[in-house]
Amino acid sequence: MPVSIDICDSCIKVIEGEQQGSKIKINKAFIKEIDKSYIHNGYIHNKIDLTLLLTDIVNEYGLKNKDCFISFNSTDTVYKEITLPKTKYSNLDKLIKNSIQELFGDAINLVMDYEVCNEIKEDDKIFYKILIYGVPLKIVEDYKNVISNCGLVPKSLDIKRNAIYKISNNSINGEDIKDDINLFIDITGNDMMLSLMSKKIVLYKRDVDISEDIKREEIFLQGNSQEVNKEDEYELLEEIAISDIKKDDDITFLDDQDHHQEEAIFISPILLRVYEEVHKITQFSMSLNNGDIQKIYLYGDREDLDEIADYISNNTNTSSEKIKEIANIKSNVDIDISKFFIAIGNLLRK
Repeated sequence: MPVSIDICDSCIKVIEGEQQGSKIKINKAFIKEIDKSYIHNGYIHNKIDLTLLLTDIVNEYGLKNKDCFISFNSTDTVYKEITLPKTKYSNLDKLIKNSIQELFGDAINLVMDYEVCNEIKEDDKIFYKILIYGVPLKIVEDYKNVISNCGLVPKSLDIKRNAIYKISNNSINGEDIKDDINLFIDITGNDMMLSLMSKKIVLYKRDVDISEDIKREEIFLQGNSQEVNKEDEYELLEEIAISDIKKDDDITFLDDQDHHQEEAIFISPILLRVYEEVHKITQFSMSLNNGDIQKIYLYGDREDLDEIADYISNNTNTSSEKIKEIANIKSNVDIDISKFFIAIGNLLRK
């Protein structure tokens, strides 16, 4: 069975499995934390130690000489959506290469690829919607070298958003979503990746560094501890001001008892940040002719994804839920689908 590895700055998520017709068979699934100095924004900064770590994983789990599919995310990846008339694939390839030349020039520092996402009909003519994307050459070469040196066989390097639309052809949480407009939110480590998708097209994408929000969250969670730096606590309370929670403009002077009651309704900075980003994307989606967001799906390695989903549902007009089930998966191990969502999607071949 091939191996799918989802690369993050703080961990790597590994699936051994394969696509069997319409089903996905999973044999092994595990997560390994990595030093944050190894990878940043998709770039490998410590190839030696990362190779040693992966070599240990390959030996420990018996993965040697297996085909390997890598998924990663980097803000330096470039995207462009184009529309071309439907034609034979041999002709289409030439048209796309000409389009790449026009859009990106020689692109000597990028590895270009494309995906035919769907067909549309306009004025009785059929067109292809095509996503063209370019990955920095350094990222491609470094991953190829590391994967080869650790005993695996590199077969593909793909961006994480491609895994989302591939797996969205399967029903998620019991619903068929492939023709809907849905927002996918990945919260893993210090990163939040938001992808507004419709019929395999990325309508909106945003990558957010939430490291400062996580620091504020830690202060928030330690609010009752005597060890908390009061200066940090006061700064936090100012940033998550009561004005964000109160619905009127009155200034209320609280006695001690009321003060504790008011503190109890303070909201985690992560919840506020997610809500802020969802609000931005909702406003964008409302400007589209396609329609509103049908549902928001959360996945990643946080343990409070259900809580975040509930907060979004309760404070917006859009239903939100953690990804817990993907149709047609057969697994030999217990697996948290939300944590391995990208790695599972990356198993699917075109």
